[in-house]
This record gives sequence, structure tokens and C-alpha cells, in this order.
Amino acid sequence: MEFQSKITQSGQIFCCSCGDDCVYQEGKLITWRCRCGNIEFKNGLLTDHSGHHLYSFIPAEYFRAKRNIIVDLDDTLAANNYPFIGRVNEDLAKFLRKMYNRGYNIILSTCRLNPTIVGGDDELRWHRFQIKKWLAENNLSFIKIDETVKPYGSLMIDDKAVSPIVVKYISRLIEDDEGE
Repeated sequence: MEFQSKITQSGQIFCCSCGDDCVYQEGKLITWRCRCGNIEFKNGLLTDHSGHHLYSFIPAEYFRAKRNIIVDLDDTLAANNYPFIGRVNEDLAKFLRKMYNRGYNIILSTCRLNPTIVGGDDELRWHRFQIKKWLAENNLSFIKIDETVKPYGSLMIDDKAVSPIVVKYISRLIEDDEGE
């Protein structure tokens, strides 16, 4: 089954299968097909021939965020010691300082500040205070705290993250194992 989407704004189309991409400018008629043939774009209509939603579309307004590095807190920038914040991951902190000095924005994204998970305003305020205090104590005050569901950046560092290419590779291993 094919999936189709009408693209009405400028942005970047990305094939999660082969990694090929195309930049679309609103109002310009282009025809593009990725290397693996799964994703096709013609006259504003994006078609996924694979039937598995193997594409992503990044609106042009997000291109400004190319210099954002998103980082998770627990089990990533800090050891997990919930509800407190554990020991800093010094290797990652050093990397983030270096990237900040090179002009990148470093943005902390954590479930600790998600109101659908955390129970109430008092708990949210407590977590926000603890995070700001911990960042200052670890010379990481340059890190911005994001409280949206999922900020956009060019790199996301998270202990739970796996890229689509890794998932594709693991899926092939499982299929090969099941075939034997």
C-alpha cells in the first residue's frame, strides 16, 4: 500500500531507507526519486512506495535549528539517580562544551519537565530548580532547557535513541536469523 502526502511548504524530504534527500522550495515544480526508489516527489505530491512511512519531511523553518544539539539528562548527561540528578558524564560534558564554543546551541530535553508524566506544578518547579542548580554546579549553565515535547536539532544524544539505519540493520539480522 502506498502512502501519499501533499507538501505545501518549503523543506527537506529525507528517505529513511537509503538516506537520500531533496530540498524543496515552495512553488518550484521538481521531480525527485530517492536512490532506493521508495520515495518519490512530483508536483508537490510525496509518495512512499514502500508502504512503511520510510520518509520524513523537515519544514524549512527548522533549518535554522541545524546548529542545535539536543541532549537527554538521565543515563545520558547524568547518571540516573531519580528523583535526584546523578553524577555528570564528564566525557559528554567536555564534548558539549567544545561544541558550544564552536557556536552550537546545546539544548537539554528531559521527561522530568513533561507535565503529562510529572505529577503537578510543584513537582515540575522542583525538577526545574534541581536541573538549573545541577547545570550550574557542573559548569554547564550554557545549556538551554527545553520544555517542549520534542525540540529539533541536527544531533540528538539520548540513551534511548536508535537511528533508522540501525533499526533497518537489526531488522535484517532478525529476518536472517528467522530464515535459518
